Amino acid sequence: MFTNCQETQAKRALRALNLEHHFDGIFGADLMGEVSKPDALAFERMMSHFGISKDDKCVFFEDSLVNLETAVSVFNMLPVFVANGKECHREGWTVVRGELDLGNVSDAASAELLALLKDFCAPVGDS
Repeated sequence: MFTNCQETQAKRALRALNLEHHFDGIFGADLMGEVSKPDALAFERMMSHFGISKDDKCVFFEDSLVNLETAVSVFNMLPVFVANGKECHREGWTVVRGELDLGNVSDAASAELLALLKDFCAPVGDS
């Protein structure tokens, strides 16, 4: 997880949502130092921390278009905008709303991730 929050805040949120076991680690404000998303240096520090190179294929899930712009334009990541009530019309971008459209993501993501996303994005009350 890459967040502008402190790592302890992110851990509490993941634990409360029972999602902690789906993440290998958290890179947040404490580790970023004086920078934060969308600064490219924050991305570089996160990638170094997790051993990700610019040549690796990455899918970047984000609820901020500004942060996605950096992920795409600087690091060539596949963007997935997690809709937060705002419209997103960007060519080639997958938009996550109530129901998940896996469109561009299916080839790049694992079956476990896809199953998690289907469950996480299912409308409330659905099983």
